[in-house]
Amino acid sequence: MKKEEDVTFKGLFLPFTNKKAITFIFLIGIIVFFNGLFNGFVGDDDVQIVKNLNVHSIFNIPQFFASSTFYNGSSKLMGVYYKPMLTSFFAAIYTFFGPNAFMFHLVQILMHILNASLLFLFLNKFFKRTHSFYLSLIFLVHPFLSEAVFYVSALQDTLFFFFGIIAMNVLIRITKLKQLIIVFLLLLLSLFSKETGILFMGVSLMYVLFFNRKILLKFFAGSVFIFSLYLALRIYSIGLFTIATSSPIDKLSLPLRLLNAPEIVLFYFRNFFFPFNFALTYQWVYTSFIFNHFFLPLIVDLFLFGVIAAFGVFLFKKNKKNYFTTYLFFAYWFLVGLLLHLQIFPLDQTVADRWFYFPIVGLLGLIAIIFENLNFSFNKKWILVILLLVLTLLSARTIIRSFDWHDSLTLYTHDVKVSPDSFSLQNVLGLELMKLNKLQEAKIHVEKSIELYPYFSNYDNLGEIYVGLGEYKNAQKAYLNSLKFGDYYIVYEDLAGLSLVYGSPEANMKFIAYGLSKFPKDAKLWMYLAIIAYQNNYTDLAKKAIIQSYVNDKTNPSLPGIYNSIMNNKPLDLQISKYPKQ
Repeated sequence: MKKEEDVTFKGLFLPFTNKKAITFIFLIGIIVFFNGLFNGFVGDDDVQIVKNLNVHSIFNIPQFFASSTFYNGSSKLMGVYYKPMLTSFFAAIYTFFGPNAFMFHLVQILMHILNASLLFLFLNKFFKRTHSFYLSLIFLVHPFLSEAVFYVSALQDTLFFFFGIIAMNVLIRITKLKQLIIVFLLLLLSLFSKETGILFMGVSLMYVLFFNRKILLKFFAGSVFIFSLYLALRIYSIGLFTIATSSPIDKLSLPLRLLNAPEIVLFYFRNFFFPFNFALTYQWVYTSFIFNHFFLPLIVDLFLFGVIAAFGVFLFKKNKKNYFTTYLFFAYWFLVGLLLHLQIFPLDQTVADRWFYFPIVGLLGLIAIIFENLNFSFNKKWILVILLLVLTLLSARTIIRSFDWHDSLTLYTHDVKVSPDSFSLQNVLGLELMKLNKLQEAKIHVEKSIELYPYFSNYDNLGEIYVGLGEYKNAQKAYLNSLKFGDYYIVYEDLAGLSLVYGSPEANMKFIAYGLSKFPKDAKLWMYLAIIAYQNNYTDLAKKAIIQSYVNDKTNPSLPGIYNSIMNNKPLDLQISKYPKQ
């Protein structure tokens, strides 16, 4: 299907080889994403990396394959996410560089540039080298994908794509059956990086069906085996089906979730063709047939899918068999990527920029086929000028977006204007304002978050704000409301800390003991129990509790002084932030 190359470059650029193309991809990638190297940790980076004790050592890597992503105050990670390769990469980076945001960003940016280079090699098997190069540059610099590059916690997206696209490159160049083992291993690593890796299993199977049918049975059998292996490990670690219960759309029935599908599809089309406004989270939901959010998006979606289908019919009628088969392959890539994110299975937000990281390849493939059939030649200066202008504008928008990711306060302040209905953005913005002691302003955003979607996190933050305001009764009420949404160790710690200044000692100790029955290795709970027991003359209990606290965490700077005071029967001099001295 490949044709003679367009002559696009002169002098330095000719002959335009794969090596030169990848060199340009790396240079452009470094220029566009350079500012992102100096951004800090934001969002989930704090809980997934900085406060996640388990990823602070590569020696914990084996347990990642038998547990979840988040640290929860126990010896084993539990939760709803199973991404052992993600946590393994975090552990490797943290072990050698510590909580150095620069190094985490460097790894992620290099990973994205590698992905663009690997995508170029993949597309180059189907299309002209110049077309493959320009489309890979669009993938590289498109601001719609920038979240997957600037957000450290989104490494899962660049990571699953990395292993998946290597697998596809091996598959399309396969000469020996034993190379299938490498393909299967890479597909398994993609699954271990993120559940979405299953998409690469789907497109690889479709590739074999369309282009290499003689290995179909062997490939299908191998795919069943690696998926079964992944499934067995996942079930052992977190169970088969898990519910995040962290987004309004998760609370809707399947029919109501699908009511949002036309708007979801339009979101991805719109932000690909008109990439202007972006936010970290989008959590809007619509529960009725509203013209602007159902019928109008449906009409636009049907028109765009109609154009895609019409061009396929055109290729079929023109008897362009190779083009038609390739068109079907990339159409499948695009559609299955969208389908997985249409809320058939509830996700933790309505849409996300980073979720287009996989489907965009299918769309780019469709565009390449249209270009080649319409004889778009980059020898024509006006076409080249338009393309360079598009790449420049996309790059500029990505660079501008990089400044939003500088720190959490900057990001949330910007993004909440784009996505005001996001309860999580309102919540985390309130948290950042609370850190600056702007408590009344923080309270407005957290209460707005609770109004949009009450959840353990926003109630917990409201409790923190009330503590700062000295309204301990309201703080306790907020914390108890938080626990209605599940047993979270952080909330138990916050309530235990509140016990230092509010409530009856006996009731407080009983509550902390209850918390310890759920989180027996939580050092903070043991510390608070020791303090309250010591202040109320339960000396033996205090000594046992402070020893347990010290055994489970020797890094707490407040702990040595408290330990020495209790063990030597001296007065306590509490230096615990957030709560005043007794």
